[in-house]
Amino acid sequence: MGDGDAAGRLTALAVDSPLDEYDRVAVERAVAVIALALLRERQEQELAMRSRGEFLADLASGALEPSEAGHRAETLGLAHGRTTLLPLAVAITRRPVIRRDAVWAPIARRVREELDGLGLLALLGDRPREGDLLILVAIREATDRAWLTNRLAGVIHAAVAHGPGGGHIAAVAVAVAGAVRGWGEAGRALQDAAETAASARAGPPRPWHDASEADVDRLLWVLRDSAELCRFGQRRLAPLLDHDARRKNKLLPTLEALCEHGWQKAAAARDLHLQRQALYHRTERIERLLAADLSDPRTRLGLELAIRARRQVNH
Repeated sequence: MGDGDAAGRLTALAVDSPLDEYDRVAVERAVAVIALALLRERQEQELAMRSRGEFLADLASGALEPSEAGHRAETLGLAHGRTTLLPLAVAITRRPVIRRDAVWAPIARRVREELDGLGLLALLGDRPREGDLLILVAIREATDRAWLTNRLAGVIHAAVAHGPGGGHIAAVAVAVAGAVRGWGEAGRALQDAAETAASARAGPPRPWHDASEADVDRLLWVLRDSAELCRFGQRRLAPLLDHDARRKNKLLPTLEALCEHGWQKAAAARDLHLQRQALYHRTERIERLLAADLSDPRTRLGLELAIRARRQVNH
């Protein structure tokens, strides 16, 4: 197949009699025919993914009127009588060393197979510039969101783990928006899912992220190009960053662990594989460097925002 894909093998089994030279010639020619057929099928799938990706990108950007969106979706294969739509987005969190479309192909294939088995119609398409996969599923009822999301998230993560190169090559964040009724709300919900998946790249892994909730990380990701946001994170953490740049034993991971675990020192110590007393010493050093009281709620809020903002800006 080329382009770094795994090689295929055609095996011929002699059943009634041994294979002769004519059989060998036929099988050798069959290899080329099958390879060409698979290549053509892959190219057709890539073209379909591209056209559906363009539609979903236009929908998420708000460039389509509801009537136009419905018509285009129907021409692309989402002709249905249901009015409830479930938007999902998948973003790569660990960059693959293989082509990005080689990561999306097994994910899209497994999701399509799962949805076909459930009798659900959907559109799947990737956005090369943003580096994500958008999915729009026509569901029966809004109450189907929870179980279907859990099922599809499991399918997606399994496809990544067993895809080209295995799970160590790439990891993904899955985000799911709220179920919406009709095309008038679908674009905004799809954009919410895409923004949530993108912002989740820098955060801790989860089976899936709920894009229907107001989320600080998503807000910071949307504002990631703000010079003021960048300055805020840099200024708030400057003494700590300067310390870590000159020392072998870094303190920023300790502060990040405290923030991540709600300032619970026992949980942060377990996460960092530290004795609790060692964590106390590090916490005291952080307080001295920042001239801050880490038990003060306003100080904690400012540091959490600085750490989350820096994570989004640097990712």
